[in-house]
Amino acid sequence: MNLPRRSSLALTLIALVGVTASTWAALWLHESEHRRNRAELSEQMEQIAGTVASQFAKYETLLLAGRALFAGSDFVTRPEWALFTAEVISGQALPGLLGLAWAPYVDDPIGLDLLSDQRAEEGLAPLEVRPEGERPFYCPIFYNEPLEDNSSSIGRDICEVAPLHDALRLTRETGSALLSAPLDFRTEDGESTLAGYVLLIWVSEKSASHTGWIAASIANEDLFGAPTAALSGLHFAATDVTDRPEVIYGATPPPNDDWLHRETRVEREIPVAGRTWRLELVEPPVPLGAAALVLVGGLTLTGLLIAYLLALFQTRGRAEHLAHRMTEKLSESEQLLASITDNIFEGIYRGRAEEGLIYANESLAKMFNYDTPAEMIEHAGPILYARSEQRDELLELLKRDGYYRDIEVEFVRSDGTRFIGVNNAVATRDDDGNIQYFDGAIYDITARKRAEEQVHRLAHYDALTGLPNRAMLDRRLRQAINHARSSKQSLAMLFMDLDHFKTINDSLGHSLGDQLLVQVAKRLGGGLRSDDSVSRLGGDEFLILLSDVKSEGAARGAQRILGLFAEPFDLEGHELRVTPSIGISMFPNDAIDAETLIRNADAAMYAAKEKGRANYQFFTPEMNDRARERLTLESDLRQALKTGQLSMHYQPVVRLADRRIVGAEALMRWNHPEHGNIPPSRFIPIAEQSGLIIEIGDWAIAEACRQLAVWMKEGFEPLPVAVNVSALQFWRGGLVDQVRSALDANALDAEWLELELTESVIMRDADTASRVISQLNGLGVGLSIDDFGTGYSSLSYLKKFSISKLKIDQSFVQDLGHDPDDAAIVSAVVSMAADLGLQVVAEGVETEDQRSMLIARDCELAQGFLFDRPMPADAFSARLRAVATEA
Repeated sequence: MNLPRRSSLALTLIALVGVTASTWAALWLHESEHRRNRAELSEQMEQIAGTVASQFAKYETLLLAGRALFAGSDFVTRPEWALFTAEVISGQALPGLLGLAWAPYVDDPIGLDLLSDQRAEEGLAPLEVRPEGERPFYCPIFYNEPLEDNSSSIGRDICEVAPLHDALRLTRETGSALLSAPLDFRTEDGESTLAGYVLLIWVSEKSASHTGWIAASIANEDLFGAPTAALSGLHFAATDVTDRPEVIYGATPPPNDDWLHRETRVEREIPVAGRTWRLELVEPPVPLGAAALVLVGGLTLTGLLIAYLLALFQTRGRAEHLAHRMTEKLSESEQLLASITDNIFEGIYRGRAEEGLIYANESLAKMFNYDTPAEMIEHAGPILYARSEQRDELLELLKRDGYYRDIEVEFVRSDGTRFIGVNNAVATRDDDGNIQYFDGAIYDITARKRAEEQVHRLAHYDALTGLPNRAMLDRRLRQAINHARSSKQSLAMLFMDLDHFKTINDSLGHSLGDQLLVQVAKRLGGGLRSDDSVSRLGGDEFLILLSDVKSEGAARGAQRILGLFAEPFDLEGHELRVTPSIGISMFPNDAIDAETLIRNADAAMYAAKEKGRANYQFFTPEMNDRARERLTLESDLRQALKTGQLSMHYQPVVRLADRRIVGAEALMRWNHPEHGNIPPSRFIPIAEQSGLIIEIGDWAIAEACRQLAVWMKEGFEPLPVAVNVSALQFWRGGLVDQVRSALDANALDAEWLELELTESVIMRDADTASRVISQLNGLGVGLSIDDFGTGYSSLSYLKKFSISKLKIDQSFVQDLGHDPDDAAIVSAVVSMAADLGLQVVAEGVETEDQRSMLIARDCELAQGFLFDRPMPADAFSARLRAVATEA
């Protein structure tokens, strides 16, 4: 059918328009899909970048906390490092963290020996530095927690690891936390490796033991945590662009320049601990199927339109349909933009100085505790600042500079609560230079601020008691000294230590020991003046700073502290009476600097302990000599037990009527290779204070049992041998097993071993003591009360405990003929013991008059210089032979 020329031209034009429109629609659809995918990838990229930045902020906070721990301690032990690591890491999600290590800087081989000695004291193998060989300095890994996953790294010299060199040097120069070059970690089984980085921070203190690096080992495969789970089917890579293109996660294909088949690619560079990382997200090319379908459909529709030309001319349906589709596409674009702005973490806003907010996204509304952005715009007006003048200051910055960045602001939520946010904004001006509106972003940093506060608290306050720690006290003490020096005032430093605290810890457990320290801290905090400062130095040691006081005021302060301990402490049903020993040093009379002031107060505290505890002593110069002597003796005493310098002497216990030997008391002696015989009155208190008394006491029991077995093999009649048991040895929890082991090792009947306890030991916790004594009675071991009458003198415990013998203290025996009260006490003890079926031994009998008076009072047994002095085992054997010959 021939059409008019005009119609033919119309059909030709329509055909051209149809083909063009179909092609354009297919290409437009393909490009729209590409843009939509890019927008989605951009949103995901922002979330991932935020996760990476937040993750490394946690790692850096962790390293800062570690550096604060070293700054607040004279020496961080392995248990303290493990406890700190467990406490700090336990409350945080730290994916990828393999370990937190401490590597000291050692520039002297002697320093390596000291590190090995420290491990030996903890019962560990000596430190083996790898690689071997002599170097100007060493940086061996000394701690690495969790240890069960990182034990093979101990001793590895990190200064010999090439990828760490630049970071080690730079963090030492800058003091900041820096990331190493990429490297591979060998797994604990040694059969595979993990790619990763090491985050380092330099620690430099006056103490050589606190100079080195804290290192966090981070594995790539777990580094980014949960967000990667949402990227199924996509390529994802993070590349370190400062050294070499090291792919951290996933792999990215090379760019495809083919417009139709190009992939969707999004890139973002972020700073990470001194390095710049490039993150890339890549989605495969958008399939052409939908576009091809649109193109075929468009061409088919064009043919139909041509075939139905008249119908197409008569209807506007096609035009309306096209307009509807364009409207839908516009709506989709608007929805995509809204989805991006409403789903990112930051709060986005637009505002005008006169009107306040004119736009807010979902995150901003939630940040300020509004249900919807519309509600926030309607009710908030301008964003609420805690300081209203700060809003004016920021508006001035916009007028002057056109922007402001990273301004920390305290905001107020709709419910009145506050939070800290970082505010950024940029202004848009009209042709005349006036601000039309300004766009900004706010992100909440409250959690980061809390972490910084936690780091500050870890660095300056004791975690258990909440008291200032040594680092905080040092700062306050130096300030107080400067003030006292300028105002010509004096001040006092009190060094307080709890008496027998180690015994309480060993007997009742560290949990109750910690509770006791908390209660002590509360009493000290409530019983001192507002100008005074109290801090916990560590363990059971406390430092109290008294400002603007002379020696009389310091004495009153110490007496006031002693009074705080008059009432017992209630610990889960255990009523404990605890006393402190206090040493006092004065500024400027005793010292003019903080370190010496504390050291002198420490020396005075030991003098207080030597004078019977539960008192205070002022520092004198002679105390430093005694402190040095005490430290020397403590070191020598550790060697004495290992090298056989200790021995046992035996003093006979005799029957008063005929002087027949019926037993012996084993007494410890120390023959020092340089100083000769050191009396027990000097070294036993040192052994008790240092804890060596447990090891020495166990040796004494074993040695007495061994010697008793030797005498029996030599044909002597068996005699009971008494061994003194210290409070620490009794309460440490293993006395029964130690006694059983010593008896079994020597095939000895328990009836020939006797343990001597003091009243104060068993009365500290009568219920627990009763259980231990019952177990010892079950073995058949005899028990006696030494120095009877000098302790609690509560007769009820004689009935409660299975005691077989009382030993009257020599202080009552020595004045027996001159003091009627002592004579009455001895008579009363002997009479009471007879009624209870107990034996009585009088100690310190030195004259015949004392012997006669004891016989007159029906006392049967005694020991003292009148009969025999303590003697070595071979001399005691000769004494037994002489007695047997006389018989």
